[in-house]
Amino acid sequence: MGKIYDALEKFNREKVKRPSVSEASPEVKVAGETPVLDAPGRDIEIKGLPQGQYAAYGLDERLVTVTDPQSLAAEQFKMLRSRILYPRNGSIPRTIMVASAMEEEGKSLISANLAISIAQGIQEHVLLVDCDIRRPAQHLLFNVSGEHGLSDYLAHDVPLEDLFIKTDIDKLTLLPGGMPPPNPSELLSSEKMGRFIEEVKNRYHDRFVVFDCTPAQITAEVSVLAKSVDGIVMVVRRGKTDRDIIKRSVSALGRDKIIGVVFNGFTHFSREYEYYRSYKYRG
Repeated sequence: MGKIYDALEKFNREKVKRPSVSEASPEVKVAGETPVLDAPGRDIEIKGLPQGQYAAYGLDERLVTVTDPQSLAAEQFKMLRSRILYPRNGSIPRTIMVASAMEEEGKSLISANLAISIAQGIQEHVLLVDCDIRRPAQHLLFNVSGEHGLSDYLAHDVPLEDLFIKTDIDKLTLLPGGMPPPNPSELLSSEKMGRFIEEVKNRYHDRFVVFDCTPAQITAEVSVLAKSVDGIVMVVRRGKTDRDIIKRSVSALGRDKIIGVVFNGFTHFSREYEYYRSYKYRG
């Protein structure tokens, strides 16, 4: 058995104390679909957490797939999940990179919600890897320790079983980014990182791996990682990035690897959906 297999078998034996975090909720839109509204979190029931207790665990309210699962935003992530699990052509992408052209486009939030949405499926297990080791953010969204993570594995050979964190979301494991190292590009472009991706891709046929990666136009390693994953979800924030920059990013990552585009920051109001949600879910 490989090290990654042993680590994934062991990860759910321990949990990590949660620090607190609070940020505002954005809007999300899957390209070509119904616009998504910003919706405040409310008391819900999810497996593994008592009703209304997600806030007590410090989960970021922008994780709408948990905090507001009946919202239009959460439905958009379900649609994105369906397109990944049931592609029209080709095989199912098991390793998925979430990327953006520039910073502050919302890729980390999209990565987290996509990972949660897939894990909410009946049989799907998910490993969420924070590859943005310059500015790691996933530990903040899930309110777990960010002291150790991927950078420790790549730079110091820390065993993976000591780095994986079982989140409060059933079937979702997190590998945080860890403390920012002095040579992030070299670590993420290394053969060891490539072997890590290949092992999790080939050994676990029931597991999806979502990689939250650095912006394509700012860092060098993203194009290297893109060659190892099955598919890429591109995040584009409305009014943020020039179209030519987005085109250059798509070319650098590989157009054939792009499996979807998430248009973030769309604010159109859908009265039809609000009526449907009120009638369907509130009785």
